[in-house]
Amino acid sequence: MRIFLTATSLSLALCLSGCDQLAPLFKQEPTREEQFVLKLSQGEAAVRAGNYDEAIVHYKAAAAFTVSNTTPTKALGEIYARLGDNRQALLSFRQVLVHAPNDLEVQKMLSDLYMLEENYEAAAKQLRRLVNASTGEPDIALVRQLCSALVRSGQLEEARPLLERVAAISPDDADTLTARAELLLADGAEDDAVILLDKAVQAGPNSLYARLTRARYSLSRDNDEAAVGELTAARAVAPDNPEVAHLLARTLFTLERREEANALLEELLQSRPADLRLLGILAESKLADGNHAEAITQAESILAIAPGDSQALFVRARAIEASNPASPMPAIGAYRQIITAQPNHVPALHRLWKLLADAGEKTEAVTTLERLLTLERITPEEEIELAALYAETALNLPRAKRLVEDALKQDPGDERLNELSAKIRARLKEVPPRNSRRGSGVQIIR
Repeated sequence: MRIFLTATSLSLALCLSGCDQLAPLFKQEPTREEQFVLKLSQGEAAVRAGNYDEAIVHYKAAAAFTVSNTTPTKALGEIYARLGDNRQALLSFRQVLVHAPNDLEVQKMLSDLYMLEENYEAAAKQLRRLVNASTGEPDIALVRQLCSALVRSGQLEEARPLLERVAAISPDDADTLTARAELLLADGAEDDAVILLDKAVQAGPNSLYARLTRARYSLSRDNDEAAVGELTAARAVAPDNPEVAHLLARTLFTLERREEANALLEELLQSRPADLRLLGILAESKLADGNHAEAITQAESILAIAPGDSQALFVRARAIEASNPASPMPAIGAYRQIITAQPNHVPALHRLWKLLADAGEKTEAVTTLERLLTLERITPEEEIELAALYAETALNLPRAKRLVEDALKQDPGDERLNELSAKIRARLKEVPPRNSRRGSGVQIIR
């Protein structure tokens, strides 16, 4: 009995002294719902602190605990959009709509991204859904945006009656005047469109839509300085607008105002570090400054995210070409990669044919120039080079003759053209017609 009591006392003492340590062993694991709520709250806290990388980790973890609750995926899309990662933002928003197709807020954010990416057909499709889902009279700004997407995607006949509705409600509104101007520009009524754009800016100097449309029009007419003025005014109204940021940085770079462009890029990339367009302009800036290795590194960092990014591919090819002019083959390979992905990439075609000709790849050089000729993007100088290559290779002497004759009409005294004409005439006498066969067989004439 005494032994039993002693053992019982000892057990009780051990339990009392060690229960705090044993308790965690019997503690119940948190449920999936509890873990979801915890990760969601941690993501929200990270966003409030401006720590977006941490927020992404928490929201991804939260999304793994649920399919039906789209809150974390929606939050991920908003973060990606804020950082400039439009690809991931689009994926996130599309995923939300799979499970919550009637989420109007996500539909609007998705349409805004499509507009930013210049995918106007997809934007129009999304905006059409939003307008049709409206109870009562749809929001006038939403209808205007739909009109803009329809005009930019070439769906003018659908845009006209919508725009008439908008004009009947707010005829003197700056954004309505701008929407009408966009349609006039698409119809080719440029003078009338310009008058309306001027009226739009007078009616609403802070209209972002009017400023951006005037800037795009100025750029289309190679009036880059005027575009900078409009974009500077637009940025004062909406400093965080990504479309304004892209256009202003690009235009400053085009004008070779590199110090301003680089300062702006540095500022913009602080808030949008994943913006591939801004990173692409930065890569071009490195190339323009002669920092070829840095340009290649920058371009390849973009290609790691977006392998088919034509801007990054072209910058890399240019940098490879400039860094090793004595060895053209690496650059030829880089330009071929662009043409494989985009056969009509005109800037790459302009550079590729020269490298091919210098490397002795005459046939491919001819094919590349012929592509430019088909696209009607060949320069007069390139037409002469094509004629010279035809004369050298005898690939198409009749066309060579026509090209040189057309050029001589413009400049009959050009010494090189006259020499090339004589050479082509001599080659035409040497080379037999392609529609005849030599030999003992029957000659076929077509």
